[in-house]
Amino acid sequence: MKVPILVCIVFVSVVATSSGSNLVPDNVSLNLKHFPEIVPQLDPSQPTLIALQKLPKVFGSIINHGLEAIETVQQSVDLHLDDLIRKTVILHETSNQNIEAYIQEAKQNLTNNGNHVSDCLTELPQRLQQISNHSIENTKTCFDNFVVRVNIIRSNVKKHIDFVAENVQELQNIIETCATEHPNLIAQIKCVLDHIDDAKIIVSEIVQDTEKLLTETMQESVSLANDTNACLLDVVKQAQTDVYQLLTELYDCMHNEQLSSEN
Repeated sequence: MKVPILVCIVFVSVVATSSGSNLVPDNVSLNLKHFPEIVPQLDPSQPTLIALQKLPKVFGSIINHGLEAIETVQQSVDLHLDDLIRKTVILHETSNQNIEAYIQEAKQNLTNNGNHVSDCLTELPQRLQQISNHSIENTKTCFDNFVVRVNIIRSNVKKHIDFVAENVQELQNIIETCATEHPNLIAQIKCVLDHIDDAKIIVSEIVQDTEKLLTETMQESVSLANDTNACLLDVVKQAQTDVYQLLTELYDCMHNEQLSSEN
């Protein structure tokens, strides 16, 4: 009656080699773009009309810095989260494959050494399948929770960007207002000049705000990745423990059965 002992020895070997696997992917790093400082080179005291006519373009360039900051954040977040989802999908699949490997290893060893007929073996296939189903369901829960949090991150970023974009739109409205309310060119230029310093301050704040948003979003996504990795790894380890415990019970049952037959 050496079969159950062999089964347990082989399975313990599988657990020992598999539990050291690194299921946690590398942290995703992203180089933040350094937004240019807004320092338009224009001397408002320059007496030429040509110089004054540049003011609307300067104002427009200031606005473009704000638009560029917003666009960069949106693209960076989208690319980063898409990459994180791709890596987590792979990790989810790998976790399920590990679980199935433990189940199949146990079944295979029982098949290879299963000439012995015992009541102890009757419920074993069903219980192994229950462990598999339960573990796969738990990894799905880990992944589903990950997806929910990714969607929350996307939603929060969109709300923040929409709010910031309203400030940019207000600056664009200034140029239109100056043009419509002041038909005279000089009056238009004076109108723009009156707002240009405030525009520089607002866009500088937009740039700083979007940089902060990007940094915080990256940090939050790394935290999410780590949480998901830990969740999946816990499920895999629990599957190992459950299978090992089941085989231990099988050994005890067959050992007791052997003692009974010898008596």
